[in-house]
Amino acid sequence: DSEHENLLLGLFSVVSSILVEGGRVVLLLFRQQFVRWKVKALAEARDFVLDDVCPFVREEFAEYVPVLGDDRDFSNRDANFLNRREAAFFVFKCTSSARNNSSDSNVGPEARSSAEAT
Repeated sequence: DSEHENLLLGLFSVVSSILVEGGRVVLLLFRQQFVRWKVKALAEARDFVLDDVCPFVREEFAEYVPVLGDDRDFSNRDANFLNRREAAFFVFKCTSSARNNSSDSNVGPEARSSAEAT
């Protein structure tokens, strides 16, 4: 699971450099992944706190096409696979920001507005 740990730590590090304090990151994970990969602890190590958990209701996302990380797709799987796995949105809030400690001179107004809107 160190691959997942490195990926998540990298994600939170990069995102914290572009988000303002209070900005949010939303991850869609199976609940088992969230626990097994220790996502909450990894987020906290990069100054994010778990702000909300919302169920993933497959029917509300008709355009969503699930894939596995190894390029297999779900085309031959049971349509209820995701529902049985209990996927959820995990919402993390940035409690500090690298941007607060550096100049925004390299960030255009569009990027600033986009990041602040999250």
